[in-house]
Amino acid sequence: MRVTVLACRWSLAIAAIGSAVVLAACGSSTQHPPEATTASPTPARTTTTVSESSATSSAAVSNHATAAQASGPPGCNSSQISVSVGRAGAGLGHIGAPLLFRNTGSTTCVLTGYPGVALVKPSGTTEVQASRTLQGYLGGLASTSTAPPVIRVRPGQTISALLEGDDNPANGTGVCPDYQALLVTPPNQTVTVRVARRFTFFCSPQIHPVVLGTSGRQS
Repeated sequence: MRVTVLACRWSLAIAAIGSAVVLAACGSSTQHPPEATTASPTPARTTTTVSESSATSSAAVSNHATAAQASGPPGCNSSQISVSVGRAGAGLGHIGAPLLFRNTGSTTCVLTGYPGVALVKPSGTTEVQASRTLQGYLGGLASTSTAPPVIRVRPGQTISALLEGDDNPANGTGVCPDYQALLVTPPNQTVTVRVARRFTFFCSPQIHPVVLGTSGRQS
């Protein structure tokens, strides 16, 4: 009788232990997250960030240059520039005369570079173009200058460019020609002015860039 009772108690204990194991297993399954599902990887998005300073540097430089140009005086036009010839000079076989450009307008304007100059022979049919050089024996740009200056010409102000040549032929033979007039086109313009001016024994004519003052020589 006692054996039977002990056997029953042992069976109940085993059953209780089994139930505890089952409950523990069930509890464990509810505490852990479900297994993650496997999905196809999504490609990462590439974002390109452009620096504002680098992206706008070219535009800024361009805008700055445009603004600087717009803020300065405009180029002179033909209606506000008068043309004349100054006093001639000579030295050691060279002859020269400054071409004078006066701002007759009411506003400041810009002149730079070379005038166009052609010399007209007494026959009136032959023209000789003066060659463009930075400097010559009598004047032009200073020896240290490598480019024509940009000159702001105020109302009433006169600037100049030197026309010069030789009084002997380059080959030492013959005679230099005479001229009775000049055809002058101010720098950066298209209107030509005829100026009556006689040059005698004038070979190899050269014209230099416009400079400040009325001598045709850059100081």
